[in-house]
Amino acid sequence: MCCDSNLRFPTSVTCYRCTVCVCVNDLKPNQPRQGFQPVPMTLDLLEQLLPPCLSDDPNAYNDLEEQLIKTFSTFESLNDSFLNGKDTSVHEPGVDLEAVRTFYARLRGLSSAPQLFLSLIKTCEVLLRRPGRPLKHKDDLRFLLIILENPALAVNFFTSFPGATPVSPTKSTHSSETHRPSLSNAPISPEKPIDPTSRHGSKSTSPAKSTQPSPVKDQFHPRAPSTSLASLSEAQHTQHSLMKRMFGILSNLPNDLHHYLVNWFGRLLSPAIFRRRVEMINSFIAYRLGKHQKRALLSGPSGASKAQRQLYTNDWQIKASARMMALFFAANTNRHKIELSEFYNTLVPPKQHMLLFTVFVLVFFDPAHTG
Repeated sequence: MCCDSNLRFPTSVTCYRCTVCVCVNDLKPNQPRQGFQPVPMTLDLLEQLLPPCLSDDPNAYNDLEEQLIKTFSTFESLNDSFLNGKDTSVHEPGVDLEAVRTFYARLRGLSSAPQLFLSLIKTCEVLLRRPGRPLKHKDDLRFLLIILENPALAVNFFTSFPGATPVSPTKSTHSSETHRPSLSNAPISPEKPIDPTSRHGSKSTSPAKSTQPSPVKDQFHPRAPSTSLASLSEAQHTQHSLMKRMFGILSNLPNDLHHYLVNWFGRLLSPAIFRRRVEMINSFIAYRLGKHQKRALLSGPSGASKAQRQLYTNDWQIKASARMMALFFAANTNRHKIELSEFYNTLVPPKQHMLLFTVFVLVFFDPAHTG
């Protein structure tokens, strides 16, 4: 679902964990546990959760933070948030994107904004590790559009708050709200859900093991307030982790769902918002390129040359980002939003711009993905 790796798993299981990206893939929608009720978010609910008098005390927003985590931790709640009452079509996603942007803008104006947004992106990252169902229908895309609108994905978001840095969340992600079947098709206790952070097997395309992951609580553990540097580093790490999973899931959707996304991006995003999305993808590509280039330099001249040749083909995160960029390029081709040069990545030498662009096209239009 996320990294597009070829894995083997027994036909008797209903879900399996990828040994490459560590995502848990459910082969059919899992069933919510008894008594579970979705908690969709709306602008009215947000206003009800805000304290009567906006305060600088972080504890005043505990109820709001807890409700945000409940909504953003489950597919059922988030996918039903900010509905506009319209049927999903090639022209209409069924979610009110303006209401979503107003929601994020309202949160950003609060004194506890850094903490609330860190909780949001951590919760969304946990959700994307295991959405709980195969994404095959156009109605399944709403929660991804809501996450994609989050301004906390911008590389400089947490540094834009003067004198404020987020601290590690202490709330539970409520990821056990829904029933999570194990790899052996046996029910998992709500107190011990699958831990998507637990890695089993090496990072390779070898067959996935069918053993059940170790049951560890998947939650944010309380910790002492961290220093500003550690908090910022944690926030940036979570940003990258969320983006790689979001790009991976979006880029590996069925081709007919890509058709919907291309039309929505072209019709519903203004040039300014469209440009920010392209810049976000490019910033992630630059981040991955930078990591590879640092490793290549440590290998010496011959090693650097070899690493450079393998750069685009071995990193599933760069492939996923390339496919995401190709979706926006297709949307820009249909409805001109920005100049072609804005799709280039400035980290790549000018002589290799065409090579990078060619990789975008070749990766996206691979027959394995276009059908």
